[in-house]
Amino acid sequence: MKNRSIAATLVLAGLLAGLSAGADTIFDNGAPGASATVADSNYYQELADDFVLLPDASTVTDVHWWGLYFDGNTPPAIDDFTIRIFSDASGAPDTGFLHEIVVTDAHRTDTGLDLAGSDIYQYSADFSPLALTAGTTYWISIFNDSTTDDDDYWYWMFSDTTGNAYFRESDGGTWEMEDGEMAFTLTNDNLSAVPEPGTVTLLGLGLMAMVMRARRAL
Repeated sequence: MKNRSIAATLVLAGLLAGLSAGADTIFDNGAPGASATVADSNYYQELADDFVLLPDASTVTDVHWWGLYFDGNTPPAIDDFTIRIFSDASGAPDTGFLHEIVVTDAHRTDTGLDLAGSDIYQYSADFSPLALTAGTTYWISIFNDSTTDDDDYWYWMFSDTTGNAYFRESDGGTWEMEDGEMAFTLTNDNLSAVPEPGTVTLLGLGLMAMVMRARRAL
């Protein structure tokens, strides 16, 4: 029987915090902490955590998350991730999902850190823009399929923030509360081209100065 969760006394949040933030980030659930729990259809355990998006930033094009392979620490050549989006059902994920994205080409980067003898990886997945409703609670689940891996299950890193996620032990089963938040961020690449507020202000001042000079010349 594999351990459902693993933990170690590590200070990872400060080292990894910079990996999750960016100009295109529309939701940040916190940097990875110092524990992880299995999120694998080969086990079976599925986890879900909630998020709410803001107006003008409610379209998702990328998901970023962190995890590891325990306890053999031998990553497969290709991962087989599934990302699901659920609606909220009285403070918990709904039984059935709204959207499902199968990711067989997730970008995987070794962070150079480890937990309980397993390397911690950062993952990201790009997909067609997914428009959601701003101000509405949704839930995201991410799980791998380690069927082809003889000595590992995949574990999703907990976040360094406090809160409660949910887990279930069968597809379509009842959700139960999990003591912890999951480490993930949601991004929108199209927002990267939007100037920062300070830049917009400077552009506005520059245009105003040009108008004033033109008026003086008349």
